[in-house]
Amino acid sequence: MDYGDLLKRGWNITWNHKYLWWLGFLAALGGSAGSGGGSGGGSNFSFPSGSGSSSPTTGTGSGDLPFDEAQIEQFFEGFSNNGDVLAGVGIAFVALFACLFLFFIVMWFVRLAAEAGLIHAASEINDGQKTSFGSAFGHGRGHMGTLFVVNLILQGPIILIGLLFACAAVMLIGGSTGAGSADAMAAAGGTVAFVAICFACLLIPYGLLVQLMYPIAQRGVVLKNMGAMESVRHAWAVLKANVGEMLLLGIISWFMMLVFGIASALVALPILVATFAPVILSFINSETLSVGLSILAGGGVLLAMIVGSFVSAIMVVMRSSTFTLAYLEMMGRMKLATVVE
Repeated sequence: MDYGDLLKRGWNITWNHKYLWWLGFLAALGGSAGSGGGSGGGSNFSFPSGSGSSSPTTGTGSGDLPFDEAQIEQFFEGFSNNGDVLAGVGIAFVALFACLFLFFIVMWFVRLAAEAGLIHAASEINDGQKTSFGSAFGHGRGHMGTLFVVNLILQGPIILIGLLFACAAVMLIGGSTGAGSADAMAAAGGTVAFVAICFACLLIPYGLLVQLMYPIAQRGVVLKNMGAMESVRHAWAVLKANVGEMLLLGIISWFMMLVFGIASALVALPILVATFAPVILSFINSETLSVGLSILAGGGVLLAMIVGSFVSAIMVVMRSSTFTLAYLEMMGRMKLATVVE
């Protein structure tokens, strides 16, 4: 396989068909919102209450920070002693979590449709056929259900083991805490840590295997109309027959993700700093919760996610197109080998 030519052809598809960038944007936005491989993230910040000094001071040895250590301690102490603010924050947090969870689920399905559309479009373009954003996304939408099941099949063991481990850890640590024995708590913590390491030794290789199999299963669904289980078996067969090439393609893909991920972070970080800095400084200086500043912080997270997704969109299109071309080449070679035999 000529990887240089493969990357060149993938880039030509990406650059000459810019409507694919919108599909890449939807896939990247769904990935940043949360997905297999990916999960939603946010910034943690505290809410103030109580009374305290409203004027900033420069603490000794604090460099350019506009507050000192005593102010920070006073801020958290006032916050923890005010039940009304705690209750209000709790309700707001639950409501925000519910809205974000629903948003993440919707965006995950949008991502599945966009990724399937990219695969279909790259195959059509490679065959010299014309396609468009609407036809590609519409074709991708038709495969969302199957791809959802493929995700459950491949990610199911990781999710199940994670849930069982979390339940066992909570029960073990909770029981030792209730006993009130420091030795029991230490033993429980050590046991949980040991089991976590053992699980990691199993799940990390399995996670890497899933990362190699899933792109093949996707293309089995989109390009060959396979069912969920059939596509997983197909992915395993193709991976076994082309393990060296798949590993190298995976390394190239991860390197592309790293480069564009750094670029996305560099673009999104100033937005987060600009929107969260006023909120944090206001909390520390006046110890009041401003609705406007809270909206500013939430808007900053959303804007950073959108801008970062625009940067990642080009990478998503190129990576998907390159792998689709590689998949088609592997399928042609395997078909030829079958005919020769």
